[in-house]
Amino acid sequence: MYSRSEASGDHQRGAIPFDQSVFGPLLRVRGGQPGNQLTQEPTSRLIRLELDAVRAQAEDLRGEVAEYERLRSGSVSTFEAASLADLPTLLVKARIARGWSHRRLGEALGVAEQQVQRYESSGYRSASLARICDVATALGVTMTERAELRDPNAA
Repeated sequence: MYSRSEASGDHQRGAIPFDQSVFGPLLRVRGGQPGNQLTQEPTSRLIRLELDAVRAQAEDLRGEVAEYERLRSGSVSTFEAASLADLPTLLVKARIARGWSHRRLGEALGVAEQQVQRYESSGYRSASLARICDVATALGVTMTERAELRDPNAA
């Protein structure tokens, strides 16, 4: 158990200071007084929040796994990018849809598989435009994007 010692000047070994304004909502105080022994039991509100967060993460993971399986199935051959910023994600999806590993793409590019992993994990930020074009060519990705000026008066 944790004990409150800061306010009483009781600096016992292993005692943790307790600030009611910060930790009060998260911990249930036995005896109703801040100076009493504390339990580590979270309140039911905290439990609900944690469960909601876990459920949301699980739903996100289910969506990602479903997309991965759809890509791996070979049924996807067209990808859309709303901007050039989407290009790194498009290249990763293309690699997965081709059924290529990092190693296979690395061999096609003449680089180590770890380099391909670094490119992908950083969103190709360290790759030159020429390298990104090499990746697209190796994967057989062709681009048909139209460039538009959003505001004709913008310089």
